Amino acid sequence: MLAYEGTDELIGKNFWDFVHPEDRAMVKKRGMIREQEQTYPENYTFRVVEKDGKTVRWVELCATHAMYMGKPSALASMIDITSSKKADEEIRHLSRRLVKVREEERKRLAGDLHDELGQIITAMHFNLNYLHKAIPSEHKQRCDELVHDVERMADIVRQTTSFLRPSCLDQMVLIPALKRDIAAFKKHQPSICVEFTALGFKKKLLSPEIVLVIYRVFQESLTNIAKHAQATKVDINLTYNHPRVILIIRDNGVGCDGNVNYFKKNSENKGIGLLNMRDRVVSMGGSFDISSPPGKGTTIRADVTTG
Repeated sequence: MLAYEGTDELIGKNFWDFVHPEDRAMVKKRGMIREQEQTYPENYTFRVVEKDGKTVRWVELCATHAMYMGKPSALASMIDITSSKKADEEIRHLSRRLVKVREEERKRLAGDLHDELGQIITAMHFNLNYLHKAIPSEHKQRCDELVHDVERMADIVRQTTSFLRPSCLDQMVLIPALKRDIAAFKKHQPSICVEFTALGFKKKLLSPEIVLVIYRVFQESLTNIAKHAQATKVDINLTYNHPRVILIIRDNGVGCDGNVNYFKKNSENKGIGLLNMRDRVVSMGGSFDISSPPGKGTTIRADVTTG
């Protein structure tokens, strides 16, 4: 596996001498504990270095304590998982690229709605105001109704463009975006109490990619709560503890069937949003978990490393 020519080059060396320098302390510590017959992870992965001192491979170790000729030893096997690690990294890269393309398309669509449709609505509003002055008084009420409809249309366009691409996210200001959306959520869902806390973000600017991931998970979660949860209370906790950003959203709603596959695309149309959330988080090398026992609400946890 490591390109050595025979046992003569290996016997007498410490096992962890073949381990990548960044993983060596961890592997050595676990090996020493295992020799003392203490339980430790029997399976874990780390990097090893080939004989040339440059080529790095990933291995999965399966080891257990043993006695050999009266001495404490370890019985172990290693599997080369370099190919699967590379495949996972390529999948993560492609997922990140897909998320980026999706966001660029959202941004383009939001810009088109704002510029093209916004100009048309503004012109309609101007012309209706002109007609209001010119037409007989018996028709002014109908004109007023049309003006009201155009104003509603303008509000819908603003809400849609804001949903597709909030302008404050371009400035990497996450907390104000969340607070603004929570205020809007409370306005449209007055029966739901929302508590929001953010810790550890003093003078900390996150990358645009991290901001978008956190915001989209937050956004989709609130949408699901409004549509499905039947909740009366939502707790949102956002924490930055270098190098991790953790978002936890917990509601007291009806929860889900414990046998449901949350990430199945055709699962009552709920899975698409959850799948998108998970893909976004995983594309950044993070983890995404959901817990939703029947009648006990739903908890969503996104954990992303800022690097």
